[in-house]
Parts: sequence; C-alpha cells; structure tokens
Amino acid sequence: TCAIFQSCDSVQTTVSGISYKDHKCYSNPHAIDCKVPSVNNEDEKGLCEEGSTIAFGERCTLSCRMGYKPNTRRMLCGLDGIFAETPRCTKKSSSLMSEETAEGV
Repeated sequence: TCAIFQSCDSVQTTVSGISYKDHKCYSNPHAIDCKVPSVNNEDEKGLCEEGSTIAFGERCTLSCRMGYKPNTRRMLCGLDGIFAETPRCTKKSSSLMSEETAEGV
C-alpha cells in the first residue's frame, strides 16, 4: 500500500510461471502544495517550523511569538492546497505563562 498522499499502480507480473502483483507508489499528480498563511503573533521565523510551503500530505508545526500559543499544534496540507485547520496564535493565560516560566520553557 502507498501513503495517503500517494497514488498506487498495481501490475500483474509472471516470473517462471509464478504470478504476483507489483505495486508502484508515486506522488499524486493532482496534489497542490499549501502556502503557509501569515497570522498575527506568529513566530518571527514564520508560522510553520518546516517553511513557507508545505507539500500535500505533510504537516506544518505551528510556532507563535513568546506569550502566544497556537490553536492547534500541527496542520495537515490537503489535496486542494488548503490546510485542514485555520491557524491562530492566541495570548496565553497569565497562569499558563507563569507555569512555563517556572519550568524554564
């Protein structure tokens, strides 16, 4: 079987009188890469740790400025070039910020 973001061809092959199926996986030709959006309070290096473009089937790990947290940790790039989630960086609560400071995060 192939990964979810790949297409698969199956070919029947016969060698020395024995038949078997051979599978070939390849990138989906209809897949579109996702362009990472810009959101308020994203990390200065960008919203996705992986870069500004994410390939279909891959995930973006969200990164926000200090004092802010992502609404989801990772986003999946869909077949149509659109992320499954809408990213946001929201202000952390003061109790959460003090806990992280105490832990040295």
